[in-house]
Amino acid sequence: MRIKTLFYDKNSIDYDGSQLRSGWIKEELNISGNAAVSFKGKCDVKKEFMVDLEDLRNNETIFSNDMLHFIIETDERDHEKTVLRQRIVI
Repeated sequence: MRIKTLFYDKNSIDYDGSQLRSGWIKEELNISGNAAVSFKGKCDVKKEFMVDLEDLRNNETIFSNDMLHFIIETDERDHEKTVLRQRIVI
């Protein structure tokens, strides 16, 4: 699988959790297909976008004044392959 990559360094992008959804890379950066994007910016994940149930239960926050973010979108339908790719990235 070929993945398009981009380090977006024109302006910072503040991450609030809403970016963690299918189609964000296409909508915001006009890159379609399999893609991996990284960018710098503030991080302040809003409760409505929190996906970690343990963090929600413990009323935790995810915040940083400056963070490096990675968002990867693929059209892969094989769950095992997707999980393995996530582990490689991490």
